[in-house]
Amino acid sequence: MIRTKFIIPAFFLLILWSSVLKAQRNEGIQFFKGTYQEALNKAEKENKLIFMDCYTSWCVPCKKLAAEVFPKREIGEFYNTNFINIQMDMEKGIGIELTKKFGVSAYPTLLLINSSGYKVDQIVGYWEADTLLSWAGRGFSKRKEVTHEMKFDSGVRDAEFISSYFGTLIKEGQIDKARTAFQKILSIEGFKALSHPKYFQLLNLVDFDDPAISYVARHQEQFNKIFTKDSVSQKLRSAFVSVRPLSKIFPFTMPRGYKEQAHQQLLSKIDALYLADREFMVAEIEVYVLSKTGRSEQAFQIAEKAVLNAKETWRYFEMACMVNWCFLNQEYRMKAASWLDTAISLSTDQVFIAEARAFADSLRRPISDSLIIPTVTVMGRRLYGL
Repeated sequence: MIRTKFIIPAFFLLILWSSVLKAQRNEGIQFFKGTYQEALNKAEKENKLIFMDCYTSWCVPCKKLAAEVFPKREIGEFYNTNFINIQMDMEKGIGIELTKKFGVSAYPTLLLINSSGYKVDQIVGYWEADTLLSWAGRGFSKRKEVTHEMKFDSGVRDAEFISSYFGTLIKEGQIDKARTAFQKILSIEGFKALSHPKYFQLLNLVDFDDPAISYVARHQEQFNKIFTKDSVSQKLRSAFVSVRPLSKIFPFTMPRGYKEQAHQQLLSKIDALYLADREFMVAEIEVYVLSKTGRSEQAFQIAEKAVLNAKETWRYFEMACMVNWCFLNQEYRMKAASWLDTAISLSTDQVFIAEARAFADSLRRPISDSLIIPTVTVMGRRLYGL
């Protein structure tokens, strides 16, 4: 009988403790058990965001977060009220697709997603309750927004959106952001994605020593068939002869002056890739370097030789741009204008003819009245694909 008296209270204590633990779990985040699509539908119906816990079976911080933070009452009160909460193994089923869609690369990753499937916000790693509450509050305040940034982060990649998104970044001067976004695309989709026009037009965002440039150079014949030989050649030239690579030879910021190593790296890369227009590209670079080091006459001689008996109109136009950029000498500028006259006589493209004629007129005006805009425009177009 004595033994029975002790057994019965112990049994009730076990039940009581089990009830306490269950109550604590119920106070924390309640995760929806349906599919991802069902969660989207539920979020739309209830006008809520989705909170998605992105985890893997081997992720220790994921398990720690689920065991120590998600069960807390203050977390449960806010998340259960404002979100449809789901957990997703990112290495199984639709989780694999969502990993690519949202660019998840570390665990745990916590996402806030609107009912249209756009990522509103994210946080990576193990965090205590106070941090997760402040993060969730910030995301909740943006629940009605649908920005370009959200669409990009959510994997929207149609041609119209890509053109609009990157065009806006470039026009706003957010070049580093555009470059990072483009690298993100290539890291996920691979260099074969460059065969799509929407991505090929952005090739000028990468530096001349980027593997993407080497890939296009090695597969130039393939790209020539998809686009045109001239457009592919121009994209490759732009990687080597434009504002960004040339400014590494003569930096715009301190410390200024001639950087021989940068000069040689540029020439070596051109030579290593066996580019079809490498002789002309080297000539353009030498014109720039010589003009910047006080050897104007020698620089212009190289420019004249490069366009001598040229059949392609772009050669005249490109070298005229270089003259406009490098020389104030009116005699040189007048000769460059005559190159454009030759290009106009060889072309049947009315858009090119109009642009070349306007450029030639600006070169013929006195230097005090001459506009630098044509060079800036061309360099910008070459550099950023506008």
